[in-house]
Amino acid sequence: MNSRERVLTTLAHKEPDRIPFDLGGARSCGINVQAYKQLIDYLGINLEAKVNHESGFFAPQLAKVDEVVYKKLGVDVRPLFVSTPINWSLKIHEEEDCFWYIDEWHRKLKMPKKSYYYNRVTFPLQEQALDDYEWPDYSNQKIFKETINRAKKYSEKNVALVFPRPPGNGFLQMGARLYGYENWMMMLGTNPKEVERFLNRYLEFKINFWDALLENVGDNLDVACELDDLGTQRSQWISLDMYKKYIKPYQKKLFSFIKKKSNAKIFFHTDGSIKKFIPHLIEVGVDILNPLQYSAEGINPKEIKKEFGNDLVIWGGGLDTQKILPRGTKKEIYDEVERRINDLAPGGGFVFSAIHHIQPDVPPANIIHMIEALKTFGKY
Repeated sequence: MNSRERVLTTLAHKEPDRIPFDLGGARSCGINVQAYKQLIDYLGINLEAKVNHESGFFAPQLAKVDEVVYKKLGVDVRPLFVSTPINWSLKIHEEEDCFWYIDEWHRKLKMPKKSYYYNRVTFPLQEQALDDYEWPDYSNQKIFKETINRAKKYSEKNVALVFPRPPGNGFLQMGARLYGYENWMMMLGTNPKEVERFLNRYLEFKINFWDALLENVGDNLDVACELDDLGTQRSQWISLDMYKKYIKPYQKKLFSFIKKKSNAKIFFHTDGSIKKFIPHLIEVGVDILNPLQYSAEGINPKEIKKEFGNDLVIWGGGLDTQKILPRGTKKEIYDEVERRINDLAPGGGFVFSAIHHIQPDVPPANIIHMIEALKTFGKY
């Protein structure tokens, strides 16, 4: 099988020749640029480690993975990106103790010089009315030129194509990231009219973006990624009732639109303790759940595979990124990878990746141990 056949077989809940592998492709399957530099040095690959400047990948300082590395590691997936909106460009400013920039959503993000990530420090809708807010502008077709070229190039290489990160975030998290977390959570309980005004505006923005993207690359796209963190390590961001009232209807409208415009499978990223949301995610059209954070409360991979495996593909959840990947021994890594493959791979429907982005504290040898373990245990 080639890589695309392997992934599509898996997405159809059938067993391919081996478990597909993703690193640097779909949402939350990336690698921090510092970890990437250490990895390519370890592999003896003479490349410059570069930050991916696409929206959503710059703040966590994710690497732009080179094709030679994809091939070396046997990665089955390639990402598509869209150029920045026509009313914004990235400008990095430097102060004595930090770097900062204003993103396309008019938020200020800062990164201390001794840190690895940018964090949001301002929230524009705290200061201005929704009616006066300037949204990122993706209306110019030139924005999609590189996306089209990349889609054509990779469609000839027989790899699976994903669009990993739409502008912004999900309906719940984007409200928090524009109004401020405290204000947004209060609004959900006390100001439903303003919440719904925002959600309708944001849905319109998202549909317009996906409409333009799919018009250009829909025939080549295998996986369309959306996201919204619903869970924390021990619980949920909001109650199930509040999710059903505010978030679920908008997800259903958006995912239905994407499916009408393309044959792409809906990939949904939400980590944390989210088991109670899973039946509802299936109802709104989610085909792929990313990841399966089994270190979170109530997430048992074997049980979730048994209960939801006929409806959902699990993409990610192959290895814990909090403890085992950064600090585990080779044996611990091998044992854990084997355990998760035994839990999630039978019958297909499992794409292997670590639970989340690979962080700077992960030794490159441990990344290689993870991949070697996948090769050892990942054949059907």
